[in-house]
Amino acid sequence: MEQWTIYFLLISSCLTDFNMYSMDRIINDETVRYDCLDYYVFDDVINYNDLSAYAHQNIPYCISTLDWSEDEDNMEINGQLFLFADLVRANIAIKDLMAWSVSIDIVERFEMYLAVNNTEQWSSDVFYNCSEPFFGTYCQYSFTSSFDSFSDYVEFSFSMHSEYNSPMKSLTDNTCYQHLTCNRSAQSFCLDWREICDGKIDCYNWEDEKDCSELEMNECHDNEYRCRNGQCIPDEFLWDNQINPDCLDRTDIFNPIYWKKCFKDPSFRCEEHTC
Repeated sequence: MEQWTIYFLLISSCLTDFNMYSMDRIINDETVRYDCLDYYVFDDVINYNDLSAYAHQNIPYCISTLDWSEDEDNMEINGQLFLFADLVRANIAIKDLMAWSVSIDIVERFEMYLAVNNTEQWSSDVFYNCSEPFFGTYCQYSFTSSFDSFSDYVEFSFSMHSEYNSPMKSLTDNTCYQHLTCNRSAQSFCLDWREICDGKIDCYNWEDEKDCSELEMNECHDNEYRCRNGQCIPDEFLWDNQINPDCLDRTDIFNPIYWKKCFKDPSFRCEEHTC
């Protein structure tokens, strides 16, 4: 009876598809990145008419912070705890955990637990069973609306974008660039990476345009093409793809008319290029 009780509790509450990974903190240039979800870019998100050569992309969306200890202190757990031994007694399989939005890291640890015949080394490992709409290692995340998958959430978010956001919205809702201190009013606003070296002074101390002339004076090798902003790309990349430029400023393609739809496109061709 206990076996079926545990199984019922698990299957009745895990209904969404949000398998996170990289739950352990990854330190890179003093920025901590963790708790990632992947979004696979589908070709039909935006219709570019006769333009072809779509690029298949898998884009990671991760939590990024300079101080993850603060996040842990404020974390709220919204799930029921089970030991790995409980899962074994309930005959829970790897495929069940994957279907229940369990974090990839936990699935891999449970697989190792099964592989070593349930030794004491792994017996204390735990799994938090999340009830909808929560997900994550500790069931600490949720979206403001209900979505069946992370792809649905990303596409919905971009579909809600307007072509011309208000200045205040553009400063508060975007991902903040954290490697440059920018003061531009009495309030602390977010600096988007596209606002750096864009020819427009956004910070009172001019930090966003400092040393940009050095990039513009950059010289490329004979086998490279020089983008207008000074970036160098291999000659073979020039004009090779009308819809996926290699220059950040898109100057390696003719008449890049597709960018007018970029505010609704989450792919690299739009998100990794300047306006």
